Amino acid sequence: MINSYLSPVTLLLGGALLAAGCGNSKRQDPTPPTVATTTTISGMVQAEDEQLQPLGKEGVAVRLEGTTVSTVTDANGAYQLTNVPLGQHVLSLSRAGLGTMRYEANINDLTPRTMAPVLLSEQSSTRITDLKSVAKSPNSLPGEVVAYECSVSYNAQLYPAPTQYAIIVYVGKTADVSHANYLQATQLSQSQNVTSPPTPGTGRFRLAFYANELQQLGFASGDRVYVAAYGMNKGAASGGIGREATYFVPYSRNSSTGQIQRVVANVNPNAVRANFVLP
Repeated sequence: MINSYLSPVTLLLGGALLAAGCGNSKRQDPTPPTVATTTTISGMVQAEDEQLQPLGKEGVAVRLEGTTVSTVTDANGAYQLTNVPLGQHVLSLSRAGLGTMRYEANINDLTPRTMAPVLLSEQSSTRITDLKSVAKSPNSLPGEVVAYECSVSYNAQLYPAPTQYAIIVYVGKTADVSHANYLQATQLSQSQNVTSPPTPGTGRFRLAFYANELQQLGFASGDRVYVAAYGMNKGAASGGIGREATYFVPYSRNSSTGQIQRVVANVNPNAVRANFVLP
């Protein structure tokens, strides 16, 4: 007859194996720690009108260009961007009617950043209304290849004589020449007493272009020259009433020449354009 009962030794061993198996089923791996991959950028914004008087600070859009990271300023002008990744970013600050400012935000570690305070200035009320080609005059200098009469509308109450209103003219090699993309910029200004008789609120400038100057910019005979003209605020220290709000194009420094593109941010947004071929 075969004994079907397990011996005490066998039973004890089986119980030990079962206990060990149950212990393994309850063990859990520890949760790995969360590693931060983003940081924050904080700062303050102020705003001013064309006469340098303060404006409300709320509602300025702050964003990192090329990303979804954005926010708006509160009533005190404060902002904080969250979830900012590592990298070379461009910080853009804008609000309708004010000149947009752009700054480098090079985030190479996860330390929270506090940016320097930013001042946004109202766009110029001075506006170019026409830019038409005109013939040479008895006062034309040798080398003049083309000239334009630039008609301007300005606020006569803001710019009574001898206060000066101003325009700025940009030259480039492509049709998208602008205040932020150009080879050369020239600022011109005058008071309402320049016209005879004085005509408050309207003015004219004569814009002349010379072969030798264009050649120095890299133009050759047969090249097309593109021109964009804007109304602008002339600084109060230079005879105007406002401020030229400027910044340098982020990451645009030429490593060979050290040159960097300067932008007047608060020009009037309505440019007038022309182009001609260098003889």
